[in-house]
Amino acid sequence: MVHKVGDLIKWYETYAEPDIVKDAGIGIVINLQKKKYNNNKFMIYTVYRNKTNDIMNFHERDLTTIIEGE
Repeated sequence: MVHKVGDLIKWYETYAEPDIVKDAGIGIVINLQKKKYNNNKFMIYTVYRNKTNDIMNFHERDLTTIIEGE
């Protein structure tokens, strides 16, 4: 799913193996970047995390939308 700036999302911080969740919380998408690595295209989202009052980048697989922004 493609998230937009302003979306309220749930973020997941995982260990090296993507199935093990280290932390999770609620945040707001504040920026997005299209990336390409070895012909694989993906999105990196900059998220303001409410829980820790900071900003962090997440791969698209580590986010789910709660409420879509404008």
